[in-house]
Amino acid sequence: MSELNTTIVNTSLNDNSAKSLSEATTVLNVLSNARINLKDKVIDHEFIVGNKIEIFNSGEADLYECIRQNEHDSNNNGFILKVYHRQNGIKTQVIEILKNLHSDYLPQIVTSGFVENRPFVIMPRYKTGSLRDFLNSGKTFNIIQIKQLVKHLNESLKVIHDNNIIHKDVKPDNIILNDDLTPRLIDFGISSLKSHDEKIVYTNTGLTPTYLAPETVYNCFSIYSDYYALGITIYETFWW
Repeated sequence: MSELNTTIVNTSLNDNSAKSLSEATTVLNVLSNARINLKDKVIDHEFIVGNKIEIFNSGEADLYECIRQNEHDSNNNGFILKVYHRQNGIKTQVIEILKNLHSDYLPQIVTSGFVENRPFVIMPRYKTGSLRDFLNSGKTFNIIQIKQLVKHLNESLKVIHDNNIIHKDVKPDNIILNDDLTPRLIDFGISSLKSHDEKIVYTNTGLTPTYLAPETVYNCFSIYSDYYALGITIYETFWW
């Protein structure tokens, strides 16, 4: 996958962060060497960590397979443990908001906290994978399915925007498909919270170059930046 489709994380969260794609990529390479291995660890006295999921685009976190100790668990697909590389890898306020949003088009966060001094979230795992995986497999949507995809993703953005969250990283990699191809918008690692009256948030916490709205080059993000990225995502889905 091209670096232009990869989320570039500003590890310091201030104006002294990496100023270019190459500098940011170097930062991520350093981070990758410091990653931890959690296999067989028990999280929250309930979840057993399995194998690490090796993915190319993993700049901000490590993913692990995860199962619940309760053998009668009805979730046959298991769970995903996402462990962020940075202690401030995701805003706790965002996690708490997401936990209380009961939407079919947003992540279902089962539990969250810290492990080895790093924040984590546990979510159900979906066999279909991401929209990116679906497209890379050579599969396509028909026009009715694309209309439903647009409708559901638009609803996901409306819900988070109504709760003052700007996602900032909408792209096929961050959209998980259920078995019936219903999408869920995930990965809020570089999202921002705004006050109720704010229209624009100034931040340089992260970006994915291919999906950037023009104003975000100047670190200006708004709800419309998310819709711009969604437009590129839908275009990509239609013409892939």
